[in-house]
Amino acid sequence: MISISTAIITVLVVITGLMAVGVPAGLAILLGCVASATAPAATLDIVLESDDKGFFSDLLLSIVALDDVWGLILFSIGVAVVMALSGNTTETFHYFFVIKDIGGALLLGLGLGFPAAYLTGRIRKGQPMLMEALGLVFLCGGLALLLEVSFLVASIVMGSVVANFASHHEYPFHEIENIEWPFMSIFFVLAGASLEFISVMEIGMIGIVYILSRIIGKLLGARIGAEMSGAESQQT
Repeated sequence: MISISTAIITVLVVITGLMAVGVPAGLAILLGCVASATAPAATLDIVLESDDKGFFSDLLLSIVALDDVWGLILFSIGVAVVMALSGNTTETFHYFFVIKDIGGALLLGLGLGFPAAYLTGRIRKGQPMLMEALGLVFLCGGLALLLEVSFLVASIVMGSVVANFASHHEYPFHEIENIEWPFMSIFFVLAGASLEFISVMEIGMIGIVYILSRIIGKLLGARIGAEMSGAESQQT
């Protein structure tokens, strides 16, 4: 409930804020859908560094993981809406785009997750499990790119299936945490290298409204979701 509320409220607040300052509807819709997603990598690393293993950390990680799923679904719907508004494609194509991107990723994640849940971790602990986990991640991502479906949704679904149905070992992908740092460093270096300061300066009022409305949407959405789900004010 919290993740759904946070995503939807953020989209609505950002779209409203951007359109209020004159941003075209199509662009406002796409930016609003993008604003719903939350980067899980940084949040995960903070939780791991703080060594917090309580209820709140589990809830937080679940929310940021689901946030990306809702973000991708909302973005796919947003693209279909913008296509419909532009009138460049037929209505059938809009529905096909969403179903293929999200539905295809869901099927791929399930198709890889259930066999992996049974087969992984049956040799011995340590390096074989690490190689199995890495192989599954790369296989899932590669097939998703080949099939042109969401590799993020496919990976999340696959990981969820393995984590919940692999009853013969406790945490099948735990070994990946031991080698994540090189990948995380590469990711953030490449992300920073792609930032153009001139473009940031040029967005002006639109950028300010986007940032402020996204913050307001996230806080308001989380509050509404927490109230609706009956969450306590403090959890440990």
